[in-house]
Amino acid sequence: MGAGMSVMRAIIAGATLVACGSSSEGPREAVAPPGSVSPPAGPVPTTGPTTVLPDSGAPPKAAAPLELVAVTFNTGMHDQNPNDSFSGSNAKIVETYYGSGLSYNAAIVDTSKWFSTLDADVVGLQEIFDPAECAGVPLDKRSGFVCETWKPGDPTVAQSVLGAGYQIACHPGHHDICLGVKLTFGKFQGCTGALCLDGLTGGAHTCGVGARVARGVIDLAGGGTLTAVSVHASSGSKTENFDCRTKQFDQIFVDLDGAPAANGQRNIILGDFNTDPGRLTAIDASAKALANRVGTGKSFHFVTDVGPSVTPTYQSPLVPLLPVGFNIDHVVSDKLDGSCWTAGLTSGHPPVSSTEYFDHKPGVCALKE
Repeated sequence: MGAGMSVMRAIIAGATLVACGSSSEGPREAVAPPGSVSPPAGPVPTTGPTTVLPDSGAPPKAAAPLELVAVTFNTGMHDQNPNDSFSGSNAKIVETYYGSGLSYNAAIVDTSKWFSTLDADVVGLQEIFDPAECAGVPLDKRSGFVCETWKPGDPTVAQSVLGAGYQIACHPGHHDICLGVKLTFGKFQGCTGALCLDGLTGGAHTCGVGARVARGVIDLAGGGTLTAVSVHASSGSKTENFDCRTKQFDQIFVDLDGAPAANGQRNIILGDFNTDPGRLTAIDASAKALANRVGTGKSFHFVTDVGPSVTPTYQSPLVPLLPVGFNIDHVVSDKLDGSCWTAGLTSGHPPVSSTEYFDHKPGVCALKE
């Protein structure tokens, strides 16, 4: 594109990132929305690791190169199409009372069905509504949403979309940002339950709300460990937002808790970075900081596509009449590489739902050492 158009797109890009904030084993059968089905035998822990998973003992030494499928999906819900069933009042209710998080029952069912077609080993979820917050949702704003029937002990939204074959751990104090690991692949260190709401290691910066970067160490079923870093960086297009995201990226690569979040022998970093390091480095210091840390010839590389001409996976809802799109959802690693596809964009991979609930499109990456 011409220089003028590049500048225009970059300026629009900075403004659009405001909209991307936080709210909070093989194929399987899809599940119904939380609260509409009976929970698994025994209570599903919603406040900590009260359901104990089998202890397989210390993992043996890894005998083969690691292979896995990783997914990152910001499930934030926004009114993308005024002509579909989610437009109007339903979209407004989600944005006002559910923090724009995945909470609409029909969307939960569609997302669960989509995940049932995958064989994902590690999943990063952002803006996944925490139904423990249902207590604060007015009764007249619950019909058709998870809070209509959900009660403590029912599966959370994250559990519902991934299914019983996964262990889930979330950011401290930020239960709308979670990692899931398939139990046949591994288990999170320090998390003995099916759900550990504060099960990841994270730290907050005063510039952001809660822990936006968190670490989970996975003891692999085949031996060894994998360090997974979950990211949902702060949004915003002002200088202070750029500075805040830069500090959050420093947590990944420099210091989270006296060590970088990505401090394992092998690391995977996945989530919503809320900036595009292939398009926005000229106007967003955090994009430049990320590009300086990750790329060709550096210790870490992008597995997902990055660059000014790659197909965008996030379409700005603020400028629907302009072709403004970005790549802000990423999978990064040091020792793992592979290829990715995007639901709704890559040929042969339809969207998560025929209804346009989501402004992000999930990325699915097949990785190997």
